[in-house]
Amino acid sequence: MGAVLQGLDYTFCYVDDILVASNNPQQHKAHLREVLRRLQDYGLSINLAKCIIGANEIRYLGYLINGNGIATLQDRVEAIANYPKPKTITELRRFLGLINFYHRFVRNAAATQTPLHSLTAGATKRDKRPVAWNPEAEQSFKECKQQLANAALLAHPQERAPLALHTDASDLTIGATLEQFQH
Repeated sequence: MGAVLQGLDYTFCYVDDILVASNNPQQHKAHLREVLRRLQDYGLSINLAKCIIGANEIRYLGYLINGNGIATLQDRVEAIANYPKPKTITELRRFLGLINFYHRFVRNAAATQTPLHSLTAGATKRDKRPVAWNPEAEQSFKECKQQLANAALLAHPQERAPLALHTDASDLTIGATLEQFQH
């Protein structure tokens, strides 16, 4: 339904959990008309109070989306940056869940988090034991916060730009990235 995002001038709308992105206002009007027609065809209704139409950027499912790409939300990054050092395994798991939401914005996130995940090995779901902090884990905790504060912007794909697939694996982590060379 949406256009391939190529330029820097986009129009966005958020229609009750549906994101529509277009390259220009005319295209956006056509895309929106098609979405609304299909909703009507299937007898679905929307909550107008949850709709934003014609915006240049939009907060959507925990992300900021605009013509430049997809970014983290500053208020969420600040909340993570101010997150206190976890005292229990449950609190550490909560922190890991928070930072993993934005893992795709951070290079080598899994490797940086490995010392923290090792502290949770063998723990039960609601483990209230104290975290056995060590210098490596403390450094990892600080680095996770710092990396997120410097998170990358994920640019929209370009239709004909060359791609590169990078993979890596070790005994502790596995990862891959699909990168696109932007002009």
